[in-house]
Amino acid sequence: SAASDVYKRQQLDQVLAKLTEARKPRQKPVRDEKILANWNGMMIASMAQAAILLDDTNYRDAAVRAGNFVWTKMHDEDGVLHRSHFEGINDVEGELDDYAQMARAYLFIHDATADKVWLDRAKALLVQMQKNFHDTETGDFFGTREAAGFARTKPRSDVDQPSGNGAALDAMVRLAHRAGTPDMRRATEQTIAALSGIAAGTPTSGASILSASDSFLHGQTGVVQFAGNGVVTARLVPGSDRKSLFIRLQVADGWHVNSHAPLEDYLVATKLDIAGNKAAKTATVSYPEPETKKLAFNEKPMALLENQVEIKAHFDEAITGPVEAQLQIQTCSDEICLLPETLKLRVAMPPAS
Repeated sequence: SAASDVYKRQQLDQVLAKLTEARKPRQKPVRDEKILANWNGMMIASMAQAAILLDDTNYRDAAVRAGNFVWTKMHDEDGVLHRSHFEGINDVEGELDDYAQMARAYLFIHDATADKVWLDRAKALLVQMQKNFHDTETGDFFGTREAAGFARTKPRSDVDQPSGNGAALDAMVRLAHRAGTPDMRRATEQTIAALSGIAAGTPTSGASILSASDSFLHGQTGVVQFAGNGVVTARLVPGSDRKSLFIRLQVADGWHVNSHAPLEDYLVATKLDIAGNKAAKTATVSYPEPETKKLAFNEKPMALLENQVEIKAHFDEAITGPVEAQLQIQTCSDEICLLPETLKLRVAMPPAS
């Protein structure tokens, strides 16, 4: 019962308080005070992800503070990222995993804050990463800028953390989804071609490469997704009653998506489908009223969704467990329409408290 759970929690708090007091006289272990770029990148990415999934501003603010520290204290004006920082002094220049992990971290902060400055910082790091470590003959990356010992090695195997090439590919894929250009996509495809065969042959140590390749080829998953090379941001927000889900779109100025009932047969409708457990399949979807206007490429009126858009799915009963929202959209401007896309936004609905 709820009362029993509260009582158990109180007992546990009392025990932990006694243990804390008993521990205070002990000598504290020495703490390693150096700050490493790649480890901070992984931690910052985790905090930003937690901020998104838990809607927790504390995690978001912590990720922003740490991200700003690395950028202002460990990144030089000439684009160099340093590997470690200790007592105000930067040590050696960063390696492949430092640039890759910090670029990933900045992309996750961008997702959590919707602030374009983090996208620009990620781009800058990936440009420098390409300059310093890219093997133009094969398409993958060296681990260091210069030869370490007899040769420049290429980290392709995951161990206690993702390989440098796996992290680099993941950052490239994430940036391609958010602000992709044809050149960027071609570079990503070249890197996948260089790495995927090796990773598929040893999947237990190539998981990061295979995961990033799958995201590029089949789309990403999660509660935040991007379409139209980043001009549309989609966020899945569970309702507090666990009987509803909301898909909130932010469409960039000058762009739109078609309504759920376009006025022309050849246009691709915005459509939301819900998959998951039985309760999720009973969803009733409500779409916003579109705006009707004429565009340069079509003399007839069109039914459009612009700026901020909210689509709601309502369920007959409260749902728990995994739910997947599949959103079909086509992103267009006043002059062109991009290819239709299907975004897969996934969330695990918590059980009733």
